Amino acid sequence: MAKSPFSKATPVKTPLGPRVSPMKSTLSQQEQAQAKAMADLTAKREAFSKKYGHWPSDSELDKYLGRK
Repeated sequence: MAKSPFSKATPVKTPLGPRVSPMKSTLSQQEQAQAKAMADLTAKREAFSKKYGHWPSDSELDKYLGRK
């Protein structure tokens, strides 16, 4: 019986790990709040950089937002 040319076929690669459900259902309320806060802060930094031409340091951002 002749060997089939398909006997050494490479196995199909499948994604590793368990299936992950959409992020919203996996994040806790606190994690969602932190993610939103980070996104808001990034948006404020981008607004600063458009106005002043550079990415703000934390202290510059505080002054810009009127925190200090």
